[in-house]
Amino acid sequence: MRNPSCLFLILVAALAATVSACNFDTSGLKAVASNNVNNLNNLNNVSNPVCGNDLLEAGETCDGTDLAGSTCVTRGFDSGTLACATDCLSFDVSGCEGTGPVCGNNLIEGDEVCDGTDLAGQTCITQGFTGGALACAPGCLSFVLTGCEGTGPECGNGIIEGLELCDGANLAGNTCAGLGFASGDLACESDCFGFDTSGCTLCGNGIINGDELCDGANLAGNTCLGLGFAGGDLACEADCAGFDTTACLTQVCGNNHAEGTEVCDGTDLNGKTCLTEGFYGGTLACAGGCSAFNTSGCSLCGNNLIDGSEVCDGSNLDGQSCLTLGCRTAGTLLCNAGCSDFVMLGCYVGHDEDGDGVDDNCDNCPTYGNATQVNADGDQIGNVCESPAGATALSTISVFESMMPSTTSWTTVRGTWTAGADLINGFAGNDTDGNYLHPLALAASNYSVEVNFFYRAAPVDQANWAGVIFGWQTSNGNLSIAYECLYERDLKQLQFWKYITYNNMGWTQLATTNVTTTAVDNTPRKMRAYVVNPAIRCVYSDATGATAEITYSDSYAGSSSFTGKAGYRLYNESASFTSFVYYVQ
Repeated sequence: MRNPSCLFLILVAALAATVSACNFDTSGLKAVASNNVNNLNNLNNVSNPVCGNDLLEAGETCDGTDLAGSTCVTRGFDSGTLACATDCLSFDVSGCEGTGPVCGNNLIEGDEVCDGTDLAGQTCITQGFTGGALACAPGCLSFVLTGCEGTGPECGNGIIEGLELCDGANLAGNTCAGLGFASGDLACESDCFGFDTSGCTLCGNGIINGDELCDGANLAGNTCLGLGFAGGDLACEADCAGFDTTACLTQVCGNNHAEGTEVCDGTDLNGKTCLTEGFYGGTLACAGGCSAFNTSGCSLCGNNLIDGSEVCDGSNLDGQSCLTLGCRTAGTLLCNAGCSDFVMLGCYVGHDEDGDGVDDNCDNCPTYGNATQVNADGDQIGNVCESPAGATALSTISVFESMMPSTTSWTTVRGTWTAGADLINGFAGNDTDGNYLHPLALAASNYSVEVNFFYRAAPVDQANWAGVIFGWQTSNGNLSIAYECLYERDLKQLQFWKYITYNNMGWTQLATTNVTTTAVDNTPRKMRAYVVNPAIRCVYSDATGATAEITYSDSYAGSSSFTGKAGYRLYNESASFTSFVYYVQ
């Protein structure tokens, strides 16, 4: 008969004792399959516990430092250090001190199942019999059942009897989870001496066991990135046999790494540039969404073709020149590096007469401050220097002289004229005149001549004049006709004169008007004559804001009376002339 006391010992001692430690009396008991000896410990159905991980798992008595709460004292010794055997199936008591359990002292100690009269509360009935007297076997490791009465436990009646661990659906409250598994359906072995754990699983307990790659949130340190994805959230498959990568991303826009189907990503342009995309230069960028390039920073500038909003491109100036852009003389026009505007430095003469920031050669009113270059009628003359109301509109500056650096083309007719820094100094002594004439040929009508000057010192005694002379014509070397608009600074008058040969009249004053001004020496002054044959208009202005004008109609003027030359005029005076301008219709 099988010794049921030894089986109970195995159960009570947390499955630590080996079967070989028990003595069986098999008379009178039903035969039990030999494989159920180990099945009592439920080890053959547990999915590969890992011995040595300091974690007590199904089938193990202990594991490393995890002693399941046992100590040398609980094992029946006086003291010492209990350890786990290397196979995790029993304890190593070599470090314990004392004699250990003493069989025969009627006190259950250590691995003892019983000791003399101490039967640990067991009876024949608890062992599955109907009655009788239970005794403790010598060695204290099993019960003596010979005094018990009845046939013993019956497997299959749904009642747990004797050493049965379960019976049919009666699992004595045990579950997969209670046996250390994560979940599943626990069953009873057919011999009632063990549990069938084939329906249990360790997957889901958060601990990676056996062949598991992961378990729940425990991914063993793996991530989407580590598995070759761009990012995302890695999960464990329900069976713990693999990873769930459905939430991993094959590409992440914005991480500066072009991945998957991304054309680009942030600074990662996949080696592309504006040049590779068919442009001439510029800065290529990645568009939002990483599916295309942003070429707004690219340019076709530099290919000598005018594309899109380009004003010019390289040597292609779209037909423009210094002259077409409003400059009076030709120069070298260039296109800027961005093809967005012209570079006009080569058009400039390097002088700014009126100080408005616009070079004289390209200033539509070079002697009037007009930084904005307002030009309502779109001609070559700005608003501020157009002809006054009532005069024929002017459209072009035919001649502009800033008196630098050379005036060798001018003609001196009496007086002393000396070139200075950006001006010409004129002097005419007592009762003498001085004339400095430009070589231009005046039109017969519809023009304006302007001179700008200032006085260097106080006037000499007697009358003195400074201004502009025009219509200067000679016959046989003698002056035959001329006109002049002059300022007399003693009297502060604007005067209009004509040279008349009839009856030897000579210079004759035809009109005059007073000028109210506070201008002194070195104050810039402007004298301008407008000619619309036969009418003449003399206009004076100075830097104090003072202005005056005279209008006169010469009834004796012929069709060519206002032709000839023009220039600076002095009489009994000294002045410095800074510029000369000839405007035409």
